[in-house]
Amino acid sequence: MVDAADVLRDPRTTLTLLCDALGISFDESMLSWPAGPRDTDGVWAAHWYAGAEASTGFAPYSPVGDPLPPRLRPLLDRCLPYAEALAPYRLRSPSHEER
Repeated sequence: MVDAADVLRDPRTTLTLLCDALGISFDESMLSWPAGPRDTDGVWAAHWYAGAEASTGFAPYSPVGDPLPPRLRPLLDRCLPYAEALAPYRLRSPSHEER
């Protein structure tokens, strides 16, 4: 399991761990990319990917408060046990302390 916050906190380490787990080589080009659309974006890109198309790398991690609207809390409560069950499999460097 890869935690998106870990990717943003330390993209190089997290992507290296992911590549190792998948048996592929990490490449520095995974850390930055040219802005703009890609052929692989799909038909919904024009509607959903403006931020991705404008980006050229990973944004720094910025924790947010509780962005979840109260009406979605029951959904979170149903999903949380699954996230907690996956948490022990989170790819993390042994040298990184919990943040």
